Amino acid sequence: MVQSRYPVRLVWQPDHHRKTLLLHRTRSELKPHRLHAAQREWRAAPRHHNLNACLLPQCSGLRRVRYHSTRLPSFRIVSHRTDFRIWSLRLRTLPLRPRQRKSTLQFKTPRNAASVHLAYPVSTNQQVAGFYCEITAQEDPIHTYYMACGWHQGYFGMQVNSATERRIIFSVWDSGNEAVDRQKVQTQDRVTLIAKGDNVFSGDFGNEGTGGHSHLKYLWKTPQTQKFFVSATPVDATHTVYSGFYFHPDRNAWMLISSWKAPKEGGYMRGLYSFSENFWGSTGHLRRKALFGNQWIKSSDGTWAELTTATFSHDPTGKADRIDRFMGLEGDGFFLSHGGYVEGYTKYGTPFTRPPHPERRPLLELPSLPDLQPVNATTPTTPPR
Repeated sequence: MVQSRYPVRLVWQPDHHRKTLLLHRTRSELKPHRLHAAQREWRAAPRHHNLNACLLPQCSGLRRVRYHSTRLPSFRIVSHRTDFRIWSLRLRTLPLRPRQRKSTLQFKTPRNAASVHLAYPVSTNQQVAGFYCEITAQEDPIHTYYMACGWHQGYFGMQVNSATERRIIFSVWDSGNEAVDRQKVQTQDRVTLIAKGDNVFSGDFGNEGTGGHSHLKYLWKTPQTQKFFVSATPVDATHTVYSGFYFHPDRNAWMLISSWKAPKEGGYMRGLYSFSENFWGSTGHLRRKALFGNQWIKSSDGTWAELTTATFSHDPTGKADRIDRFMGLEGDGFFLSHGGYVEGYTKYGTPFTRPPHPERRPLLELPSLPDLQPVNATTPTTPPR
């Protein structure tokens, strides 16, 4: 029995020789969007793990309870309310004595869908001066970031911020070890803005490392393919300029998002990767899926090479709390899927190889860059909308 302000009782009962999870309302009206406000202890008595989940009619605020198969039985509660946070309810059955079992139901905090990644193996002797990748979003819930071109110093991709706002984001990290506050980063360790495109906002970022951030507000479309290219230009023994170029579908031309001069570099790109991220937990119950394809790198001597192999990985959330994450091959490229409590699972470190398409080598007509002199990073070319 629940002992809380919003008491709820979980019981197990037979239903035509099947076991059904019933969520009863007791003593006060169940308010699912406020479930996180109460401390709870649960008591349940399961008899079988193959269950059909349902809800009583009076709990109309809850849309469904879905059984998710893991080593231990696990249930997820999902609400039709957009502000309802998702909770993970894990059911553990503990043997006490023959023919008798006791179960406890753990009540866990909201969880984002696991972040999932593609790592592209590149020879350490390769001088990567350019990295090209295409993304085709197939699902686009709010609070999604599909990142196309990542390397050891930054990342470049597209984001869903709200129902009316989407962004193309290009960011480059500072040198040093400061993880939170860019005000603590010494001037000689900061990246500096060299140039940016029309209507691009630029500024600082922190809390995940620090660095220079830029974004273009643009309502990119699903499932239209989006194209990204990052270049690396060493300017002396200790500085490299990284530039992010986006193929603007409405203009049918490449545009510069921004260029940043990174200190303590002087080399080329390494550690190439892509990822998909659910950056806010309120939409963690929704599925995210995108296709990543036509990956190419350009060497410092101007030659191109196609990247056809990628290795799957995920963040710590994907280890146990959210195992609804996987990758595979679809069409001419790789796909990443996470969230939604859908069927599918890929082991960490699994490699995949897509078919090569040498005829699809990118032909780039990029805008020229200005002289490599820093500009004011905090002033947008035009005010952000």
